[in-house]
Amino acid sequence: MAAKKGFPGSRQAQPRRPGGRRSRRSILKPKGEMNPYACFVRTCREELPKSRRGTEVSFVDFSKHCARRWKALSPREKARFQALARADGRRFAREMRSYDPSMETKAPKKPMSSFLLFCQEYRPQLRAQHPNLSPMQESHRLGAIWRGLSKKEYQHFVDSAARLREKYVKDVDKYKKRAQKIAYARSLGRERVAGNRSREEEVEEEDSDYEESMDD
Repeated sequence: MAAKKGFPGSRQAQPRRPGGRRSRRSILKPKGEMNPYACFVRTCREELPKSRRGTEVSFVDFSKHCARRWKALSPREKARFQALARADGRRFAREMRSYDPSMETKAPKKPMSSFLLFCQEYRPQLRAQHPNLSPMQESHRLGAIWRGLSKKEYQHFVDSAARLREKYVKDVDKYKKRAQKIAYARSLGRERVAGNRSREEEVEEEDSDYEESMDD
């Protein structure tokens, strides 16, 4: 019987290969500007549920469908998406003016996956039992133990990761709102006057309260 998707022993449950980690994506940096073809694909994606009535379409088939339609468009029809791309470029430039990379240092840390939570718990035990294992051997042992977990043990780590993910989503939402307030305060260019705190100072005080709540 084939292993269940996401369950120990399945390909989806196996740890990532070394070097397969993705770079951390900025939380605050504005979404990159879209080119005309990307605007066209977005329109196709919005129209798809109406034309297919909820039937599932693979990514490959959808990509081929979009490519064929794009090639068949006349220059006049493509001009519509070129205009959308220019508008999105103006949106990106406007949002980048208020983007402050230094704010990224206070961003909430991405939560660990179920497998990483498992490694955090089992790695000290493994090192105590086998202190001479190389990092590669250690990874292989952890992967083997992970795939051999019972359904109950596996679900424990899945549930823990889900709770951390839920908290992370809430923290990111708060973080974005704080960053927007600070960016807005700075854009006003208010000067600090004795006895009259600027809006930025108020927001930074809220930021301090927020960090204390995060520590709790």
